This record gives sequence, structure tokens and C-alpha cells, in this order.
Amino acid sequence: MSLDCNLGEMKSKSGDSLRYELEELSSDLAIKLSQIVQKNPIYCQIADELKSPKTLLYFQKIIKAEIYSLVRDLCVIRWYKRNNKPLTVKQAMVVVSDPGIYWLLNQVWPADVALRYLKKERVSFSPKMMFRKLGRWLLNLWLKCNFSKSNFEDIKRGGPYIALQYVEGVNLDRRADIAWFPKSGIDPKRVLVYFDHVDYVTGKPLTEDAVKSVEAMGFKWICLKPRVIALKNIAVWLPPASHKKLQNSLKIKPQTPTDKWIYKQARQLSKEVDYWFAFYNLFNIRLSYLVGESSSQYIAQALALDLMGSLSIGRQRSEFFLSPPSLLGHHIKDILFTWNLRSPKYLDSGMKALCSNIHVGHPNDFLFKDKFKEGQDLKKELNLKGARFIVALFDNVHGPFCHISSGMMERFYLAFLTWLLEDPDIGIIIKSKKPSVLSNLPRVLSLLNRAEATGRSIRLERYFGRLVMDASAASDMVIGIGISSAVVESVIAGCRGIHCDLTPLRAHEYYQWGYERIIFDNLDRMMGALKKYKEDKISNARLGDWTPFLDELDPFRDGRAGERMGTYMRWLLEGFDAGFPRQSVLRGANAKYAEKWGDQNISVSKKRDEICVS
Repeated sequence: MSLDCNLGEMKSKSGDSLRYELEELSSDLAIKLSQIVQKNPIYCQIADELKSPKTLLYFQKIIKAEIYSLVRDLCVIRWYKRNNKPLTVKQAMVVVSDPGIYWLLNQVWPADVALRYLKKERVSFSPKMMFRKLGRWLLNLWLKCNFSKSNFEDIKRGGPYIALQYVEGVNLDRRADIAWFPKSGIDPKRVLVYFDHVDYVTGKPLTEDAVKSVEAMGFKWICLKPRVIALKNIAVWLPPASHKKLQNSLKIKPQTPTDKWIYKQARQLSKEVDYWFAFYNLFNIRLSYLVGESSSQYIAQALALDLMGSLSIGRQRSEFFLSPPSLLGHHIKDILFTWNLRSPKYLDSGMKALCSNIHVGHPNDFLFKDKFKEGQDLKKELNLKGARFIVALFDNVHGPFCHISSGMMERFYLAFLTWLLEDPDIGIIIKSKKPSVLSNLPRVLSLLNRAEATGRSIRLERYFGRLVMDASAASDMVIGIGISSAVVESVIAGCRGIHCDLTPLRAHEYYQWGYERIIFDNLDRMMGALKKYKEDKISNARLGDWTPFLDELDPFRDGRAGERMGTYMRWLLEGFDAGFPRQSVLRGANAKYAEKWGDQNISVSKKRDEICVS
């Protein structure tokens, strides 16, 4: 859009980041649009085939992604109006170019901002586009010719399986996909790892080391897409041509632009469900452990598992702080392992699909003790350079469309680096989220180079997958920007921590727990409190102290979260091995977990019988 936009600095009516308003409003409009889509015969056709409320959730997720930029423009225009900023006639309207989504969106669009349909110019079919299409066709033909006869008989003989999507790897010294496995009692040969995307760190094909690490665990593995592993002659699994049941069921032909848009989404959903059903069915997958979140692909996978009578499983990856409407379609799994008893209230909108929320504690807790031992070496290194008070800093992605602006991120870092340069007692350990966070802050980099020259400022390398405890364990205080997952993890492990919430999300419960003790919305006041604590810890002992609230973050804190996850999964697998249907398997595992760990540590969806019983 032509208007200047900085969602972090712009504030909603409630005074927090405009990004939060965007998330809620786009979800709300997506739900309203889905209620219109529900009445369309094309939607009804695919919904009748799938017979699951998750079908509607898939469309809601797709719709939200489709309208997201339009709703962002709406929120920005409203902000300009609220703050009496000048707008031209052209700037004061939202332009949409898709005729199908326009006629739907026009029915629910707020009246205070004009919505205009602007017909796109026809794009001519260029030779470049033709060659790309031909290249994809030739690749698919080559795959079919080379690998269609690969029957993967060795894998077929080993089921039923737990399917595991390879995302973060299997190195248990870092964030990994298998924190649940070591003490599960599950035979590694019952785990089938699938590779379906390139390395999320480098963006390049996975190396041979990734495959070898999986094999060293005793797991079986399979490649689902070409060019995701940098090895020659790897068989890529393809679904049989006969597995197009859902695609072939779409008989109604679209007539109107709206029909065409709905048909396009229904066609894509049917293609995805057919693909995953073929995979799960052929290899007898009973449990699918999905590491990723948010993508509509995971809803399609969940629908395929419903058709199989199998179960999808996931874990809480970060601290919940967004409102339930903002998390529309985010947590689609039948079973979600979460850190604490607070999690269900953040999952209300997702409970349409979530059957069992199993509270296990923090998945990485088995590493915390060792990390404190390792942290002593890093602390000694900084102490030798004169540091007597060490802070660990955790940043986040920033930019004009993020809830944290680049200006916030810059002010955060400059405050601490200036303190270090002024006070020879200060040491800083930085664990950045990704390289681009700092590389896009030139003023910070200039000051950071000076800070590092003192020897009292350290940037941890190998950002991706690295545990926050690598920094926290050597620190006197942990500080993260926004509502920080890194701070919560550190506090669960036994550190002092502060959220520097410049967004500021004052509706969050942390503000009630300890405003200006465990969470600050003013950077200067936070820095002042830290300096007082550094000089007199006894008089300022409540700063960063979460002791009264630790059970709210993790009721266990015993290093056994992974064991609880794995044991629960073993109970599920044993239930399927005994021939029980999935509703009985799920209820049986829940009963065993409740008996061993307390029924307060299970939250079951009120719509469980509608969703989970098949």
C-alpha cells in the first residue's frame, strides 16, 4: 500500500501493537467468510466426503491468508483516521484484484473503509513461464519413470509406524524433533522419518549427515520430494495414480467467479488429502508427529489421518501470548503436548480440532542441569574480562509488518550496549533468533563491535536450533523483547528473567502477576530497575523473580517432560497394536496419563466425540 506502515509503532484502540488487531480482525473476517462458503454446493460436496469440521478450518486458514494483506490495509487506514492523519481518496480505500474473493469479502467488509475491486490486466503467457511449466512436467515424468517401481517393501513390512516430519533434526543437544523418544520405550524401527523440505536453516538440500543421523538412531526414513536431500539416486515416494478418490469426487463445475475461487481451494485440499491418505495408508501410519505449525498443509494431513482412523500429535513450541482468535487453525493436532495448565485458554478457537491437550512441562527440561554446568565456563570467560553482572539478551524478528518494530529492536540493543560501554562490570551474552535480526540494524552493529572489543560482549553462533539455556545458564538476568519464549524457558529452568514488552500487550496476565518486576513496557524504567538490582540485589530481590508463578509456567520442572510425551505415545501405539479404534486408543492413553500424573494435567475438548470419534 502507498501509506507508511509500521505495525509495531502504530497502536490499536487498546494501546497495543496494531499487529495484534490485524491478527484478530483477519481471523474474524475469515470466519464470517467461511460461513458464506459453507452454503456453496462445491464446498458442501467436499465437506460431505470428508465429514469433518476440520474441512471448514482448512478454508478459514486459506481465507485468512488470502485476505491478510487487505485487512492490514484496513487496519492502517483506520489508524490514520483515528489519529487525524491526512488521506487522499485513493489512500482511503482498500483495493482487491481477485473477483472471487471480492464478492465474498464485500458481504462482510466493514462499512467505514471502502473496498474497491480493480480488475487485473491479463498476463500474457511468456516463453519463460512455458519453459517452467514444461520443466515441472518433465521432472514429474522423470520421477515416475525412475521411482514409480520403487515399492519400499522394507518400510511397508515394519508398520504400524509413528511418522515423524524432519524439521529440527535428531541432535538432542539442541532443539530437536525427538525429545519424546529416548525414554519412551518405543522400538526405533517403529519410527518412520520423512523428508519433505530442504534445510530450514540454509535453505539448501539436506546433507548426507542428516540422513546418517536418522539412521544412527535406528529410525527408518523416506524421501517425499525431489531435491530435498543432496544425495544421488534417492528414491522419492510418489502416490499411486489410483489414489485420487477425493479429487475425482468433485463433480460440480464452477459457474461464477466465487464458485471458481471455492473450487480452486477445494481442488487443492482434495489433492493434498489424497496425497497424505495414500502415504499414511500405504505405510500403515497410526501416529503422525508434526513438528510444524500454522500451515494449511497440516490441516490437510489431519483430515487424511481422520480418514485413516489415526491420530496427529504436536507439541507447544513457544510461549502462548496471542489471543485465541489470532491462532485460527494454528494448532490442528488431535493431541498437543503443552507446558502448563494455562495453555487451554489460548487454544479455545483451536479446540474445534484439538481433542486432548496433555500438559507435560517444557520438552527440553532434560538438558537444563547440564546446561548450567556448561554455562559456568562461559561465565568464567566473561569474569576474566571484568564482567561481574551478566545479562542474556534475546531478540526477535522485526520490521514494518511485525509486532516488534525495527525501532524497538534498535532501542533495546542500544540501551544495553551503551550500559556495557559505560560500566566495566557489565557483561552481555546475545542469543539472536536469526542473523538478519542484527544485520538489519546498522547502528546496533556499530556499537556492538565496540562492545565486543572489550571482551565482555559475546554473540553465540549457530543461531538456529540452539537452546536459550546456552546463554541463560551463564547469566545473572535474562531479558527478552516482547512476550519472550526464551525468557519463559529460562525461568522454568531456574533463572531470573524479564519481558521487555514494548508492544505493549497489557491484557496479558504477566502484567497482573508482576508489572515492573517480571514485565516492563517502558525501556528506561526497566534499565533503571536493572541498575538498582545490580548494585543491591537484596533490596531489589523481587526483580525477575518468578518463584510464586513457577507452577503456572511448568507444574513439573523435573526433567521428565520428554519421558511423559514418549510414554503417552507408546500407550497410543500399544492401543493401535491391540486393534482398538482411535477413540478407544485416545481415551485409554488419557486414562493412564491421568492415573500417573493427575487428571488436572489433561484438558479434553468438549467437542471430542464430534471430532475424534470416527
